[in-house]
Amino acid sequence: MTRLSSENPLWGTDWPQVRALWPLDPSVAHLNHGSFGAVPSPVLAEQDRWRTLMDSNPTGFFWRVLPDALDNARLAAARFLRADPDGFVFATNATAAINTILTSLELTSRDEVLVTDHGYGAIRLAAERACKLSGATLVVHPVPLPVEGTAELVDAVIAGITDRTMIAIIDHIASPTGVVFPVDDLVICAIWMPTSGRETSTSGAARLAARPACTSAPNTGNGSRRWSRRGTRRRASSGPSDGWGLPTTRRT
Repeated sequence: MTRLSSENPLWGTDWPQVRALWPLDPSVAHLNHGSFGAVPSPVLAEQDRWRTLMDSNPTGFFWRVLPDALDNARLAAARFLRADPDGFVFATNATAAINTILTSLELTSRDEVLVTDHGYGAIRLAAERACKLSGATLVVHPVPLPVEGTAELVDAVIAGITDRTMIAIIDHIASPTGVVFPVDDLVICAIWMPTSGRETSTSGAARLAARPACTSAPNTGNGSRRWSRRGTRRRASSGPSDGWGLPTTRRT
């Protein structure tokens, strides 16, 4: 039985107007916006406009329109997420973004890569692969549930950092549990720990709307495919990039 309501207690009294922005069947309660997220009607219309422009003159579009359009989109996305535009590029998906970050670090057998047991599966596999290729050690640190607040989350993650930790990969909004990790606080704590040279990376495959915490980590893989349906991710990095948008930062 489908239960419809004119008000959503998690959103407010304007829920019907908000829901109407999506071309969803109103008789169905759509719960999975991760694997197969719907696209708002205004976004669909804008996608159609760009496809029509592309198909009207493919050669002109790909040679003369697309380069500047992509750069303008990159700068707009960086402003929206309050990220450094000089270190902000598009990546195919969150896994590719995190792989790019891991590759740039030149991990060795002395290093540890820290993830939590709340991490997104594909990101953990990327970390496992990087460790296997480099000889580094993957540390899957447990974060117990339930948590009482920000301080408990920070303490739980920081407890996994050692003097061998080269990078800590933290999901902003954990995919399997929905826990919101305090990225800003975690980065500040990691920076002020005695060991220097540590990187932090946040994975945000489902966090486009949670932008206040998007710019604190030196490396961020942030996802927008929930609304684009084209698998677009953004990678923000504190280091320089080459002409193809790949990082050129190397550890010294």
